[in-house]
Amino acid sequence: MNREVQNNPEQEFVLDEPEFLEPCNLCEAEDSTQFVDGAVARRTEFITSDINSRARIVYENKSMVEDRQKKVGIPPFLLNSCAPHQDAPYFVPEKTKAFSDVASSLTFDSNFESGNLERATRIGQYEYDLVLRHDFNSPGHMQWFYFAISNIQMPSTSPRTGQKYRFNIVNLCKPNSLFNQGLQPVVYSVQDAHQKGKGWLRSGTDIYYFANSFIRPQRNASIFPGIASPEGGPSSTTATVSAMTYYTLTFTLEFWNADDTYLVAHSYPYTLTMHQLHIESILNAKHDIHHVLHRSLLCTTLSGRRCDLLTISDFFVAPNELNGRKAVFITSREKLKHPG
Repeated sequence: MNREVQNNPEQEFVLDEPEFLEPCNLCEAEDSTQFVDGAVARRTEFITSDINSRARIVYENKSMVEDRQKKVGIPPFLLNSCAPHQDAPYFVPEKTKAFSDVASSLTFDSNFESGNLERATRIGQYEYDLVLRHDFNSPGHMQWFYFAISNIQMPSTSPRTGQKYRFNIVNLCKPNSLFNQGLQPVVYSVQDAHQKGKGWLRSGTDIYYFANSFIRPQRNASIFPGIASPEGGPSSTTATVSAMTYYTLTFTLEFWNADDTYLVAHSYPYTLTMHQLHIESILNAKHDIHHVLHRSLLCTTLSGRRCDLLTISDFFVAPNELNGRKAVFITSREKLKHPG
């Protein structure tokens, strides 16, 4: 497979096609059991300890809430779906936002297209719990993740090694995931993209997906037919809905550049902006493309984004012949169940 590198003029991303098969980071069953058992024990100790001293909120994304007043004409039930996630797995006091060692914490950002990180909580020197915002206008779907991090603290003892950080996404809902079968997140280094032409790469070690001990509200739990037992335990179809729990995706990433911004995602992001740029590139590629493809504005979304209507036909005919043709409409939408 030939490597193809393209520059996205809108976001200045390097969009590359890997010339090799992507890695599969599959763990042994014994290692997985041992890791999950250890994670359960550490989480139990964490929850029973003083969270005021153990957990520190380092990021909250409230941009959608702040924009609610600007959404004139949007139905109230849709505005409610813009509200921040009120079902965080555990409570962290607001006062923990102000702490002395903030300079050594990672800096998070998710206020960009397709970003959906709602909260980041530091629970160790190099470990963070992450809470995702549920999918728009849904009662509690959380699977896709996309966020940026910076302020990497490199080890002073060995400058030739990177710094490892562990991330725990603690409010997922699917009973199982391809992350238990070797799938890795994708990581994008802004510095490597500019200096080396590298784009998105699969990365991550110690990747596990398992039921945790945080109880999920009934409206979220009822979506999935599989019932999760407490963290690390087997599923049970006889458990009550109220006893269902969230799931944790945990993974370790190693960063090599201190003065860099890294993007981390479930899989290769494909935003609406990228989609529209792709359409424009097709329309501009050949001067005669308009003989078979027309682009028009069907409507705008509630947030004012363009919703295109693409018409494919042979337009190089008489108008009466064109008007007499039958039409086939093809529509699609993003599915709530992303790959993985």
